[in-house]
Amino acid sequence: MLKRLRKLLTEAEKTELDSYPLQALQEAFHQKIEFGTAGMRGVMGVGPNRINRFTITLASYAFGKQLLKKHAAPKMVIAHDNRHLSKEFTSISATVFAKLGIKTYVFKTLEPTPLLSYAVRFLKCAGGVMITASHNTKEYNGYKVYDATGSQIIPKDLTSILKIYTKADLITTYKKLDLMPLKTEIITLNDEVEASYIEAVKAIAINKNLDKKGFKIVYTPLHGTGLVPVMRVLQESNYQVFPVLSQTSVDPNFSKTESPNPESPKAFIEAIKYAKELDADLILASDPDADRVGLAYKGQDQEYHLLTGNESASLLLEYILKAYQEQKLLPPNSVMFNSVVTSRIGKAIATAYGVKNKVSLTGFKYIGTAIHKEELKPHGAHFVFGYEESYGCLIKPFVRDKDAVQAILLYAEMTLYYLKQNKRLDAALEELYQKYHYYQADQISLTAPSDGGQEYINHLITSFRSKPIKVFDKAPLVQIDDYLLQTTTKLLKEQSKSLKTDPQNMIIYTYQDKSWLAIRPSGTEPKCKIYYEVVAKTRSIMLRKQKLLKAAIEDYIKSLAF
Repeated sequence: MLKRLRKLLTEAEKTELDSYPLQALQEAFHQKIEFGTAGMRGVMGVGPNRINRFTITLASYAFGKQLLKKHAAPKMVIAHDNRHLSKEFTSISATVFAKLGIKTYVFKTLEPTPLLSYAVRFLKCAGGVMITASHNTKEYNGYKVYDATGSQIIPKDLTSILKIYTKADLITTYKKLDLMPLKTEIITLNDEVEASYIEAVKAIAINKNLDKKGFKIVYTPLHGTGLVPVMRVLQESNYQVFPVLSQTSVDPNFSKTESPNPESPKAFIEAIKYAKELDADLILASDPDADRVGLAYKGQDQEYHLLTGNESASLLLEYILKAYQEQKLLPPNSVMFNSVVTSRIGKAIATAYGVKNKVSLTGFKYIGTAIHKEELKPHGAHFVFGYEESYGCLIKPFVRDKDAVQAILLYAEMTLYYLKQNKRLDAALEELYQKYHYYQADQISLTAPSDGGQEYINHLITSFRSKPIKVFDKAPLVQIDDYLLQTTTKLLKEQSKSLKTDPQNMIIYTYQDKSWLAIRPSGTEPKCKIYYEVVAKTRSIMLRKQKLLKAAIEDYIKSLAF
């Protein structure tokens, strides 16, 4: 493989390859980069286990061949973010699709993930591709794959793509396609799709007549794709918004931020400095492909505080459902979707307003697919909200993925609404907890060394599966949901039944006091996340329980002999 590939490399690529130490060389060549339900994501570089022009070509070939089998005269749309080589990878992908006879649309500049999802539906395409690595660091890029509904593909739809991708030889496929002529055109889109999307987002506002005078928002796109759509939506909705100018440039190195991930406090350092200068009320930060958003607010103590993804989405869910109910906009057969590792407060809020809560596996693709399934039913439920704990949510389903632009507009409206009642978001959050009880969710992220790390992670989940924590704070374990074995077991009733979901190597343990923990290994890297949540009637009890559960998990991990 190495010798065959070297013949096709540019001088710059050969130089890079020659610079690899032995371990890096082995990692770059030991396998073909994984193509999963999230497409591909990895470090850019030379070799079959890296993101580069060869692997992008192969992924596009496999996806294109699958579309040709499934659809007559399929169309494709591609968008890209600000990362290194994203524009080049877009051109490569478009060329492959056109050579296969698939009419392909590309945007004239970088665009966010939610616009790509919207464009698939607007242009009636059979599929879409987003060139992005989301919030990963600058060394990464990726290739996200969308179906005709505008949702990322789910495992059962991936099978035929994987067969082609796995069977095809990387170099042979590249050389074969290089000699093929274009069979159809590549069309650069005008502003029509983006303009339609912007109008659709602006229309989701609920309390449109709130007086916005004096309300100040600081926004940062973290060098990514959110700047133009977010600024347009907020300004055309008459909000006073101040961008963090040092972070508005399209910069693949993310030079002026310590993190491009809005889950990290480091992403807010510059924005908080600017907010203090302006005495701003709200800070919003979207990740590079603008599907997720984090926020900070000025609290009652006049300091700026970050919200977790669970906290911000819970506040927004309560705000939306209450406003819909007050304005008689809430349909009787409504549904809210969230994931299995999202805070259970969402269900409590939905239930209070007569809204069903349907829970999906992790990954917004499952929420997008669930929305489509409801649409196909004669009397399907009406979608009112979807979210995950990882800072992603969706308000209106004209997009079928997480949408930071939609979320930002309503986070701004929600914050302003509460300010008009002399409430900061910390006061609104406290009211939420007093109404539904104190739910506090957190997670522990484990990264094992690459040498023997995967064996350790496997040992960890095997141990949890065979010997779980059976009692927490005097509350017995009452339910085990094993998504790999596809079983849900109610221990007190000694009942077990099938889960009927796509298999995932994940286990959720629920205790009698409604506390729970979930363990979910990466599957491709020696990494594992343990999610946990406690519930209590008072803040003091909640804090005590949270400390106890975290300590119980950490002690369990330390006790494992390996």
